[in-house]
Amino acid sequence: MEYTFELSVDGFYIPRLNNEFKLIELVFEDMASFGEAIFKDFMENVITEKSEREEISGNICSLEISKKYTIISTEFVDSCVNNELRVVTDEMFKLINQWVEKNDL
Repeated sequence: MEYTFELSVDGFYIPRLNNEFKLIELVFEDMASFGEAIFKDFMENVITEKSEREEISGNICSLEISKKYTIISTEFVDSCVNNELRVVTDEMFKLINQWVEKNDL
């Protein structure tokens, strides 16, 4: 999963990915709209085995988090992007931590 960070109009750095992983950008746009990493604690609970599974929804997307994979879904995408994507939970958690660091949160 290759990405670069780009400064958004809201003043947050958002990772930009190729079309295959475009849905991941919405996770970060969602967190930017809240001004915090709203999904991070839920992922950490699963990674540290405080819980087996977590579900959380923001304004744009929803995450179903399990130990191996996280399913990202949304109803707000155009026809050229899938409305559901499965990503490795550990990789997504690392990216969220990089986002937090990049945005000094």
